[in-house]
Formats: sequence, C-alpha cells, structure tokens
Amino acid sequence: MRRTHLLFDLDGTLMDADGAGGLALRRAIASIPGAAEAFASFEFNGRTDRWILREAGRRAGLSETAFFEAYATVYPRLLTQTLHERRPRACPGVAALLDALQQEHGVVLALATGNIREAAFMKLRSVDLDRYFEGGGFGDEHESREEMLRAALRDTGWTAGDRVVVVGDTEHDIIAALGVGAIAVGVCTGNRVAATLSAAGAHATLDDLSDLDRARAVLLHTGG
Repeated sequence: MRRTHLLFDLDGTLMDADGAGGLALRRAIASIPGAAEAFASFEFNGRTDRWILREAGRRAGLSETAFFEAYATVYPRLLTQTLHERRPRACPGVAALLDALQQEHGVVLALATGNIREAAFMKLRSVDLDRYFEGGGFGDEHESREEMLRAALRDTGWTAGDRVVVVGDTEHDIIAALGVGAIAVGVCTGNRVAATLSAAGAHATLDDLSDLDRARAVLLHTGG
C-alpha cells in the first residue's frame, strides 16, 4: 500500500516558542569562551543546529566537535529555563490537524527540524504536541536539511512509491524538500510570506493550518 509521509518542520510551522529557543541558543553560545562575538552576525532561521554550531565554531576558531559538545552540555538546561520564561504556543489549527491526520490510514507523521532531538521534544512537550511524533530527522545529526529529510524518511520506513510531503515555513524547508523529490508545502506562520515560499518552489502555500479541510486537502492530495 502506498503511504504518505508528512514531515513537519517545528519552529514557525507547528509552534511558536516565543523566542525561547533562540534565547537559549544565545545563552549557550555566550557561555562558550570566544564564541559570542562570532555568533552575533548571521541569521539562523531555517538552519540546522549543527550548521549554526559549525559556523559559529569556525568563526570563533574552535573545533566543531569541541564546540558541539560544549553547547550540548548546557543548551537543554537553558532551554528548560527559557521555555518557562516565555509563552510558547502551538500555531493556529495545528493540534486539530494532527488529530485528524493521525486517524488517516496510511499517513505517517514525523519531524524534520533543525533542532537537536532533545530540544525538539522539549519544545513540543511545552505545547502538548509531543504525543503526535516519535521520530524524524534532527539538526544534531545532520547539517544539511536534505540529509535531515532523508534521515527522517529512513526513520519512518519510506519505500519507493510512497508519497512524501514536507511542511515548513522557510525557503530552506522548500528547497530541501525539492532536493529529495518531495512535495513542498509552505506555511506563513513563521516570518516568510507566501510569495517568498512560492518563489522557492513550494507546490502550495497556506496562511496557516487553521482551515482543517483545506489543510488536509493540500497535505493529502497536492501533487498526486
């Protein structure tokens, strides 16, 4: 039977952590000697944590391994703090949509997020969305979003002929989806507009996921 694998980005797609992740990231990097200045000058929306850490480490003159180990030691503790300081929330319509998709025969739900695995599930738990997901592809395992998507598909047991849909809020999600031959659906609940996502090659865009019938139709039927 042909299955549909729905791979969801996290921040800006499923939820808004109200800046908790970025704040914890900055605090974690600030705790690593020599790294704060290197981190200050580049945008990381849509990037994987491993990419961010490699780039910050390179600019700070630190080895990737040492930098990542130092970061991974402090980041989860800091994220716990910032999630309590901020007001994370699920994006509009997400819980109802995931409830409906979970009931669909032949539909597999998974994450495809630049967050490290532990952080992804910490964020999801803060808005009661962790119950919908067991695995996927994560930013501590892969620097490239395409490799992250491939890892998610290995995790979900993808086989030739299965349908793959990637849902994300940045052009990085869209480009990576196209790179692995997936159907790319853009949502405008992050900080990108529909025109930007369409220009990147999205097969469809949604303002948000609050229209359940429309969202289900797009995710389950776009691209055949």
